[in-house]
Amino acid sequence: MKIQGPTLDGIQQVAAQLQQVLTSLPDVRSIFAERVSQGFYINVEVNRAEAARYGFTVADVQQVVTSGIGGEMVTEKHRRPRAYPVNVRYSRDFRDKC
Repeated sequence: MKIQGPTLDGIQQVAAQLQQVLTSLPDVRSIFAERVSQGFYINVEVNRAEAARYGFTVADVQQVVTSGIGGEMVTEKHRRPRAYPVNVRYSRDFRDKC
């Protein structure tokens, strides 16, 4: 079960309450509310009309954001006996401005 909400504290409170309620059910053998740690997330709202003006789809824009921020493997460097992935992404300074 996935719980979403505007604050981590609220999410954890609801998760703890659900854990209590579900544990008391007779057919439930085990339940665990995973503790949430704070992460860094961004929401990207694609301006569809502007993207279309340049010939891009929403998927195109999402791919650029995903690869630019998270990185993308573009090739492999072979050094016998192993191959090492080569990833590219925007520099940290640029990513931090997002």
